Amino acid sequence: MKHISVFKLGLVCVLLCVLFLGTPAGFSGRAYALYQQAADAGPALGATYLGTLYLSGRGVGRNEKIGAKWVEKGAEGGDPWAMHMLSLLYKFGRGMRQSEYMYHSWLKKTAYSGFTAAQRCQSQCL
Repeated sequence: MKHISVFKLGLVCVLLCVLFLGTPAGFSGRAYALYQQAADAGPALGATYLGTLYLSGRGVGRNEKIGAKWVEKGAEGGDPWAMHMLSLLYKFGRGMRQSEYMYHSWLKKTAYSGFTAAQRCQSQCL
C-alpha cells in the first residue's frame, strides 16, 4: 500500500468538506494556502483546485490567465476534472486563446478517461 502523507490526507479531508459542506466565510484564504502547497508539490488535483480559485476569484484576486495555467497543469497531470475544465476554457476563450481544435482535443481525452460529463458532452455537443 502506498504511503499517504499527512499533508495529502489533510488536503483530501478539506476537499471533501468543501464538496459536502460548502465554503464557510474565510475558508478561501486558507484553502488557497493549502492548494498552493499541493500544486507546488506536483499533485494534479492541487493544481486544479488552485486554478479554480484563480478563475473564480475566491480567496485570491481573480485572474483567468493564471487560473487557466494551473488548470492546464492539472489536466496535463491526468486529472479528469481539470481536463474537462480546460476543454471548456478553450471553447470559450477564458484565460487563453479560444480554440475549437483544442476544445475537441481535450474533450476527447477527457471522455476517454471515463469522465461521464465529458462523455455526455461529446455525444451531445459534437
